[in-house]
Amino acid sequence: ERLEGTGLLPKGGEVSGHGETVDVWEMLRPSLGGPAHPIMKMERRAGMLFGVPLYGVHINGVVRKKGGEEYVWVAKRSEGKVLYPGLYDQMVSHHQASRRGGTYVWYPNGSFLYNTVCAAQREAAVSEALVGGIRATGLVSYRYETAQGLVTKVLHVYDMELPEDWRPFNGNGEIDGFTLMKVPDMLNDMRNHPENWKPNSMIVNIDLAMRRGYITPDDPDYLALAHSLRVSEPHLDLEHYMRSMGTLRGPS
Repeated sequence: ERLEGTGLLPKGGEVSGHGETVDVWEMLRPSLGGPAHPIMKMERRAGMLFGVPLYGVHINGVVRKKGGEEYVWVAKRSEGKVLYPGLYDQMVSHHQASRRGGTYVWYPNGSFLYNTVCAAQREAAVSEALVGGIRATGLVSYRYETAQGLVTKVLHVYDMELPEDWRPFNGNGEIDGFTLMKVPDMLNDMRNHPENWKPNSMIVNIDLAMRRGYITPDDPDYLALAHSLRVSEPHLDLEHYMRSMGTLRGPS
């Protein structure tokens, strides 16, 4: 059954909710089942209106120095950014879009890894010789409420082991600079000065610290902290939410 037959996608491709109009396009695919065949594409900010999660990719740039001490490259977001200007972030962080360079990201040559590699090259000038070291380590997810609706975000996390003599460089103007921090020092700064950090970057940093043994089962509230890194049921029922949102409407 196609979307236009269900009444979920209004004619004209526009959806209004909470006083805002956003664009939604039907995906012209013969099959609508599974992630390889998306039902539709939409502006990222429309996700909360449809009750669907938004995705992103974050890379931890890890440097292991002689003696075994681990450091991470931390990016300082540009003061010109609209969101979280001047705050600390992962070495690389980027949203997951439906296309990059004309390629649908759900397809094998346009995967999460493809997006991650592109972001690493663009945001931190990671060379082709180093991108092969990017390794998927899992995900974190979180949910929060806004005036426009409930927002669910899923961040796919990658670690990247980097040589001591390598330095990141930003080429798109979105980062003001990079700082190499010892992992315990990074955690202490988050604890003492959380206002310096982009909120979701702290979630990714806690995940890194737990995976690498800086936060252990002997620490207080370890189990609760581990559970808090992932929300339950991040993949919400699209049809249910679209039908239940009485404020969603198409142009007359």
